[in-house]
Amino acid sequence: DFCLSRGLGDVYKRQILMGIVGMIAILMNAMNNSMRPFLYRSLKETSTSTNEQINSFLQFYIFIGVLGLSGIIMIGTNLELFTSNEKYLSIRPYFIFAAIASIPLIIVRYFTLVFIFYKKSKELTMVTVVKTIIMFLLMYILIPKYEVYGAIMAISISYFLNAIIFYFLNKKYGMPEIDLIKALRIILLFIVIVLGTYYFVDSIQIVGLIQFLVVWVVLIFFSIPLIRSMSKFKIANHY
Repeated sequence: DFCLSRGLGDVYKRQILMGIVGMIAILMNAMNNSMRPFLYRSLKETSTSTNEQINSFLQFYIFIGVLGLSGIIMIGTNLELFTSNEKYLSIRPYFIFAAIASIPLIIVRYFTLVFIFYKKSKELTMVTVVKTIIMFLLMYILIPKYEVYGAIMAISISYFLNAIIFYFLNKKYGMPEIDLIKALRIILLFIVIVLGTYYFVDSIQIVGLIQFLVVWVVLIFFSIPLIRSMSKFKIANHY
């Protein structure tokens, strides 16, 4: 709050930023609660298909995450449906960049579940402390100059570095190997669609609607094999 107060003098800007972060956190918590049982069942297995299943869960986790972020963008860019206050309407673009900046958080949340399963609480604490220090320093530097965008950049960079540390610790402790290429395909597709819509469509309200429709249609189409494999895996585990 010290960093936010230092650079975001207007109360409404702080409320906006915390509101966006809060919406994304709720999304991540819901994802964790729904995915945890199936992920942990897969981690308990010792068959040769374990890595493939784990990577399917990671891709599905990212898939659900970016669909949720797309929904947050649509809501945030159409705030006039909820308020007529000009101060709040002026911050609609923040939702777009905050959603994109939150993508590393999806990866971090996934690794957190895995590390909890393997009882790596010491490593989790260490990474969290490092992330917090980096975020504080970046906010202290960036917020006075870039205000809300500075806070968004600080959060994104700190979680990105957090994800990198988790990735190398994952390899160090011999946890299921992560297929980065398949995971990044979904992320890159989401970013291209959202930014492409933002830069080529004039109306911010239309941006939110178009990106939402395109993201859902395109990602669901390209993820049909993933959805089918996840459905089969859940049914198999159910019985």
